[in-house]
Amino acid sequence: MRLRDLDVRLELGLQESVRSAVVAGHGIAFISRLAIEGDLDAGRIATARVRGLDPVREIFLARASGRSETRVARAFVAFAQEHLPG
Repeated sequence: MRLRDLDVRLELGLQESVRSAVVAGHGIAFISRLAIEGDLDAGRIATARVRGLDPVREIFLARASGRSETRVARAFVAFAQEHLPG
């Protein structure tokens, strides 16, 4: 299936806007599971697998060369490595 074959009525740029629209019952979305954990736990949102679809997201880390890594940056990388596959 191609994206242009879908009946897309709304495109939202911010993850929180997407989450709010789905919670309000305005449709479905592809969104990070981490972004909706609270809604899943509260039963406001449900997830589903689409047969034949295995979405993959690549995440890249970029930082300025010649600068020391901060504690916050190290903590973020540790968090990402713990929560993301691969």
